[in-house]
Amino acid sequence: MQSAPANLTVLDGKDATIVCRAIGAPTPNVTWYFNDSLIINLSGRLQALEEGDLLITSTTTVDSGKYTCIRANDAGNVSGEAYLTILVRTQIIAPPVDTRVLLGHTATLQCKVSSDPNVKYNIDWFHNKQPMTAGSRVWVSGDGALQVQAVRASDAGEYTCVVTSPGGNHTRRALLSVIELPFSPTNVRAERVDATPQRAVNVSWTPGFDGNSPVQKYIVQRRIVPEFGPTPDPLLNWVTESMNVSATQRWVLLTSLKAATSYQFRVSAVNTVGEGPPSDPTEVLTLPQEAPSGPPLGFMGSARSSSEIITQWQPPLEEHRNGHILGYVIRYRLKGYDNSPWTYQNITNEAQRNYLIQDLITWKDYNVQIASYNDKGVGVFSDSYTIKTKEGVPEAPPDSVRCEASNSTAIQVWWTPPNPQKINGINQAQTARNSSWVTIYEVSAPDAQSILVTGLIPFTTYRLRLIATNVVGSSPPSDPCKEFQTIQAPPRHPPRNVTVRAVSANNLRVRWIPLQQSEWYGNPKGYNITYKRSGTNDTLHSIIEDHTANSHVLSNLEEWSVYEITMTAINEVGTSAVSPTATERTREAVPSSGPINVSANATSSTTVVVLWGDIPVQDQNGLIEGYKVCFAAVVPPPRPEHKKVECHPIPSNQTHTVTLTELRKYVVYQIQVLGYTRLGDGALSDPPVTVRTFEDTPGPPSNVSFPDVTFTTARIIWDVPEDPNGEILAYKVTYHLNSSTQHMFSKEFLPSDRTFRATELLSEQYYLFSVTAQTRVGWGATLRALVLTTVNRAAPAPPARPNVARSLLQPHQITFSWTPGDDGYAPLRYYTIQQKEDGGTWQTLPERVDPFSTSYTVEGLKPYTAYQFRIRATNDIGPSRYSNATETVRTLPAAPSKAVENLRVVPITPSSVRVQWTPLGDQHWSGDARTGGYSVYYQPLTDFPASLHNTMKLEVPGIKSEEVVLMDLALDRNYEISVCAVNSQGAGPAGAPAVVWVGEAVPTAPPQSVTARALSPTEVALTWHPPHLAQQNGDLLGYKVLAFNPAGDGPRSSALLVRTHQGLPTAPRNITFTDITMNSLVVSWEPPHRRNGLIHSYLVTYETIEQDERFSKQVKQKVSERRLAVGGLEEEVEYRFVVRALTVGAGLAGEARARTGPQPGRLARTAQRPAPARGPRRVAPALDQRRLGQGTTARVLLRSEEERCVLNFIITCTPSCDPALPWKYLQPALLCFRTMVASNSESENESVRSEPHSFVNHYANVNDTLRQSWKRQRPVRNYSSYTDSEPEGSAVVSLNGGQIVMNNMARSRAPLPGFSSFV
Repeated sequence: MQSAPANLTVLDGKDATIVCRAIGAPTPNVTWYFNDSLIINLSGRLQALEEGDLLITSTTTVDSGKYTCIRANDAGNVSGEAYLTILVRTQIIAPPVDTRVLLGHTATLQCKVSSDPNVKYNIDWFHNKQPMTAGSRVWVSGDGALQVQAVRASDAGEYTCVVTSPGGNHTRRALLSVIELPFSPTNVRAERVDATPQRAVNVSWTPGFDGNSPVQKYIVQRRIVPEFGPTPDPLLNWVTESMNVSATQRWVLLTSLKAATSYQFRVSAVNTVGEGPPSDPTEVLTLPQEAPSGPPLGFMGSARSSSEIITQWQPPLEEHRNGHILGYVIRYRLKGYDNSPWTYQNITNEAQRNYLIQDLITWKDYNVQIASYNDKGVGVFSDSYTIKTKEGVPEAPPDSVRCEASNSTAIQVWWTPPNPQKINGINQAQTARNSSWVTIYEVSAPDAQSILVTGLIPFTTYRLRLIATNVVGSSPPSDPCKEFQTIQAPPRHPPRNVTVRAVSANNLRVRWIPLQQSEWYGNPKGYNITYKRSGTNDTLHSIIEDHTANSHVLSNLEEWSVYEITMTAINEVGTSAVSPTATERTREAVPSSGPINVSANATSSTTVVVLWGDIPVQDQNGLIEGYKVCFAAVVPPPRPEHKKVECHPIPSNQTHTVTLTELRKYVVYQIQVLGYTRLGDGALSDPPVTVRTFEDTPGPPSNVSFPDVTFTTARIIWDVPEDPNGEILAYKVTYHLNSSTQHMFSKEFLPSDRTFRATELLSEQYYLFSVTAQTRVGWGATLRALVLTTVNRAAPAPPARPNVARSLLQPHQITFSWTPGDDGYAPLRYYTIQQKEDGGTWQTLPERVDPFSTSYTVEGLKPYTAYQFRIRATNDIGPSRYSNATETVRTLPAAPSKAVENLRVVPITPSSVRVQWTPLGDQHWSGDARTGGYSVYYQPLTDFPASLHNTMKLEVPGIKSEEVVLMDLALDRNYEISVCAVNSQGAGPAGAPAVVWVGEAVPTAPPQSVTARALSPTEVALTWHPPHLAQQNGDLLGYKVLAFNPAGDGPRSSALLVRTHQGLPTAPRNITFTDITMNSLVVSWEPPHRRNGLIHSYLVTYETIEQDERFSKQVKQKVSERRLAVGGLEEEVEYRFVVRALTVGAGLAGEARARTGPQPGRLARTAQRPAPARGPRRVAPALDQRRLGQGTTARVLLRSEEERCVLNFIITCTPSCDPALPWKYLQPALLCFRTMVASNSESENESVRSEPHSFVNHYANVNDTLRQSWKRQRPVRNYSSYTDSEPEGSAVVSLNGGQIVMNNMARSRAPLPGFSSFV
């Protein structure tokens, strides 16, 4: 040995060379051993130099140990050994980082050092290159971190951590920024902008210091400066503008400001710290007046008389006045006359709130509007309010009155109604009704000519009369004044008996007695419920528009909070006084948020300390009984057999810290904390906090197997450890004969290399391989695996049939054992288990069972359920077949598995309640339904209620039970009641409890002695006595023709039968006309839809539509049937028929119109309808076959459907005509015009004798103008004044642009109408 190895110490990361030089012939070879193990691979970082020295590059702590050098040749060998020591380099592994900290908070700059335990080091801190010394605000912790308390602006700057030691020096730097609230902006100015149409003010400013944090936005505020009085407090009355002003803006335009108002403005900046102080207010800026921009409020009115309307209103909203209101303008006009001018009335008294409009037209609708005005003009008019003046007496009497004596004691009178424009109302008969007179006012004023009557009821119709009284007595009463109505006023009083009961944790039910109609003092609009949480000023409102309602549910309330509730009644002019305040607490619930200030710090590789604060008071929603700390692994995620989320309970509301133990190493956990009340778990804290446990040595590598094995080689593969516990830096594989520890071979691998082939092994021998992983902390647990060097490996044989240990049966788990089968010359790696539920399919359990285990417990099973199990083994070759299945075995019964649902509690008396629920199905009793039943827990609620299961209890046997009555409860208390299912195995999960008020129940009896009598056709008077006091079950709130109280409605009384008085019927329906002739018709109708009494007859009135002195008249006739045959009518005249049904009087009128004569589209008394005339064409209408007697005359009128073709003629049967000549042979001519409409003007007296053999005289129905045009027309050549009819009986004549088509089947010599012989 020329140079023997010597002990060596180097820093990690440096190269190390161990000398081993020997002299010999031939040159001796070299072999190096590390810790008595053969160094197999001299490559990479470990190299043997030519002289035999060992070079180790980039040393790490794993290189520390004993190194042995053997130099040998054929002549012999020499050896030497030395120890290599690797010192850890002193360096900063957690350097300080740039940090921003709030002004006044604590700044921490870390400087964690990694060094060799045997090497000392020093840490020095520098601020802006100046050394720092510890003081009251500044110190260095044990791990080298620098802490600066209550930082100020001077602490900002560069900080340097300098580490010095024999193991090396290291320096790292970081910047500390101190952030604070931004300074207030400067040069804030406000200026009016005249160019815009709206009222606008431009506010501008100059930014201040941003506090070392960029400004996120600006906040602009304004306040109104009173016109008179003291200067406002600079800190009060500021209103924030809703707009979000960008950090880049230096001005903002504010609109929608109120006119005639003085303002000040100020600006503040917001950064990540918060809102900075506001700027100084601007100078006072006053906006000019404008005309009012909104109408007066609540404008309405009503008729006072037939010519007067009283109106009332309230001033416009403050923001719409735009100055001082000087008065009001009322304008009105008739409704529907939109082109007519308005009539204006000016009210100069701004305090006036009503006005009487006079000199109006009787019984007319008026549209009335109102506007206010100020110095700048008249503002916006309100929407039109339509008011009808009252009816007046008719201005004209009926006309044409005549009478006839009917008998010795009766006469019959006829008349014509006056002009409708002079009726001034609804013209109808009225029956008188007695009114009682009541003394409402007395005054001693002998000389008075007017008095002011007070004490009247608002919105009530009155008539007044006077009685004078002296010492002798009272005079007769005067004639009453015209009927008038008092104006509206706020309701008389608020709703009474306002009671509040909790419905749930978020709802309260409010009940009250509604106002009677006479108590509203105006048109009702409903009720206003005002409510707020006790101790706060946030007032909320709920408007109920139904003025007949008597209850309402307030929703979306805070849990477990006391609310104060008041009510007012609202009509069109105002609100009533406020009702007395009622208070009630909402029910308890689970907390709606988690604790605040949750933090977590790792204290080791398996423990974390969690701290938290209280849950905000407004979110506790009850008494906090304890907390739960819930945690879940995030990186890496949990394995399937691990719970995803675990919760650690802390059964105390005074404990705010806990240490979580047995955590996985080097895992990031997400941690949240919740509080729970007796009703259950609340919301988790948000956001979750994350923490990583410390690094540690790793667990054993996983899934080790030998896929390739021969007699001399074996390839091993493995996976990352299931618990890496840190960052895997390397793997090490060691192997040797299982029977000896000599000749142990070892090799390290990079973390990415997870396979190794061992060679030069002995045949048919068992080798023991060990695999371990390394993290920064060191080498971890070792996994050992046997392998047999052979080529005869095979899949394993299945295990024997598993045997179930019945003594270990549980409701949710079963334990069984087995005997392993042959391993197939390949050691087993794991077992796989399958289970099958009775009647189901085989399901594989995800867990791999240890290959050395011979028993297993399956958990999470269903109670009282039959199961079978089977198992198979897996080695390096593959899995075996599954074993035979176990015998069928059933788990034990258990407590019920489901909570009771649909729990309902109803008070039945003031001290008892009925509890009802839905029974559980048989499948939820977990195999023990025979002993099943229910436990009913109940307790009175207080501000600090106990757990439900520590209270009074009532057992109800039977699984089908569904109700029970709890009796003798304390009065005027809220009771909480819960039901859970129980059997001999225990109690099932608790369901949601119900809360009920004990002390009042719905009335159990109806009102007594209910009577009813009719007052009028639409009114029934009811009288009754209340239920017996014992059956009222609380204070009655009122009646719905049944009694009700705050608990609800009682039973209904027995039904009564009462008939209202007869009234006036509605109008008859479907008035139709049949059998219409030239002077008669039949009218019929259907009865009214609503008869409103016994109809004894109908009144039929008919008259002509057009006024004609010759025959215009109105006829009335009373009939008992629903039809009337009317004769003696004028020909071709339109009539109006009005039908009324008669009970105690005439009802509403049904109206229809009819015209005598031929009806459109058909001939009188014929069933065949001719085609409409659309130009000259032959028309041969079929007439009835009737015979005319000698000397008789008939008049016929034919008209086309479009009334453009008219023929009017007379048929006279002379003694020379054939009486037997049938009517059907009379085919008259049809006169048609394209562009003219003929009218009837020819006198019937202009008849001319026809030829002896002609009995038809034709008369063209034309007007004088057309007749004269015929006179002037030249005769048409080739035509004669007479025509002999052809066999078809037709001839055509041109006539003034039209045509006349003659058709004469009788072949008579007929004169053509329209020519001289007939003019």
